[in-house]
Amino acid sequence: MKNWKALLKNEGFFWSEILIIAFFVNCLSWFSSLDSKIITIILFVIMGVLFLIWGLRIGEKTEDKGFLAGIKFAGLNILVMILLSWLLFGFAFSISQLLYYVLIILITTGGAIVGVNKKKP
Repeated sequence: MKNWKALLKNEGFFWSEILIIAFFVNCLSWFSSLDSKIITIILFVIMGVLFLIWGLRIGEKTEDKGFLAGIKFAGLNILVMILLSWLLFGFAFSISQLLYYVLIILITTGGAIVGVNKKKP
């Protein structure tokens, strides 16, 4: 039960960060004359950094293999993203989305691996 509470706490913080970032990027797109492709790139970079930071955090907290912790964290969050996308916008899956999700998994896994090696003895 303790692990579930910690997982839900981490997920709550993670998704609140995503919502705050999405709000600011949305405001940026409203009040600036930036092209939508630039906004998409900015959002991808911010999401990549966010997943990297959370991968580092998860890696520092894990007791065993960092890559498994990173894959579990990224897999769970990507599953949530896919389900939300499916429920809100209908099922439309493309190669670019698949590439995005694979890159997010790799970034999070890499962060978790570095986080395990960064632990203080």
